Amino acid sequence: MIPDYVGELVSSTPDSYHAVNFSTYSNPGTNNVQRTLVEITNATFLAALENVLGALSGGEKYQINSATLTVGSVADNYATTGNAGAYRVLVPWDSSDVTWNEADADANVAWSAPGLAAGVDYFATSVDTGAVGTYTTVWSGLGSTVQDWLDGTDTNYGLFFPDPGGSGGVDYTAVENVSWTLDASIVPEPSAIVLLGTGGLVLVLGLRRRKRSKV
Repeated sequence: MIPDYVGELVSSTPDSYHAVNFSTYSNPGTNNVQRTLVEITNATFLAALENVLGALSGGEKYQINSATLTVGSVADNYATTGNAGAYRVLVPWDSSDVTWNEADADANVAWSAPGLAAGVDYFATSVDTGAVGTYTTVWSGLGSTVQDWLDGTDTNYGLFFPDPGGSGGVDYTAVENVSWTLDASIVPEPSAIVLLGTGGLVLVLGLRRRKRSKV
């Protein structure tokens, strides 16, 4: 699945953004810092899951066994050691007019600090650290994050990818080179198992009729 939005915020030209690139890059000597926001809505996830696994019946939920975000770069990734972390965004923002300084430029809603502030605009601890390859960075540990979004445990404001600190990063890549892959299955809701009790054993087994699938 291609994310709904992949946008790069650029510090060397403040208040600008690129809606078609993924880049987390830092060159302190030129104040060239690029950070990326990635958004994929719950509706997009659910539509893809329903297309592959089928619609949910009463008492069922989609169980996310794993979720992977892959970014293929046009040049070497992270030329120097750095943080390939993915961070959960904590506040709403508008993909149509987000900038380096503002989460929603039309509504005059600013980030807490230019380029997003850790612990306020995005969770200070990464939800996953990417495995960096020569031309690809893969975040394969996002299953619990997606599950929490779909369950409503956390609000889905997307993910943030800051510059790695120091020089280096993921070079420019087109949005077509950014993709999500889910491994998922349909399972009974925990509450349904409690309500059914032993008398619902046959029904519970029947709810596992569909094999898990990749989306």
